[in-house]
Amino acid sequence: MNSCGFLFTNSMRVFKGLFLLRLAVAIILLSHSLHGVFTGTDVHDFGELLLNKIGFAPFGVPLAWAVVLGQVLTALLLLLNRWLRPAAAFNIVVLLVGIATVHWPEGWFVVGGGRNGMEFSFLLIACLLSISLPACAWKTESLTSSNQPTNSAAI
Repeated sequence: MNSCGFLFTNSMRVFKGLFLLRLAVAIILLSHSLHGVFTGTDVHDFGELLLNKIGFAPFGVPLAWAVVLGQVLTALLLLLNRWLRPAAAFNIVVLLVGIATVHWPEGWFVVGGGRNGMEFSFLLIACLLSISLPACAWKTESLTSSNQPTNSAAI
């Protein structure tokens, strides 16, 4: 048993934790994007009534569909643990554009202290950055293991 009292190594816990994070973000991306697809004209309206009016005309509707389909594809990539950095980068760009064009004027809070703010997008960006970090950043076992010799000259 390790110092945390679990039967798993640190790397196994990190892997399971990252899987849960990838699963949660994928569910959010899928529910958000597929809702727009299956509720009728939401994607078209997003492109026509928002994107075209904030400067993306005449490409608002195709851009809206590209975002929705991109979110579906990247959610699947997160679930499959494949191409995590491009998947995260795509969604971070989408979220940053959303913050700049929609959420920033509304403030920080999504509910409570305000409405339609940027706090949820900020949290998703932090999750996506965590998912896309290199695997070596999560390998704490080698840093804390007493079996590893320390090289004081390298410090």
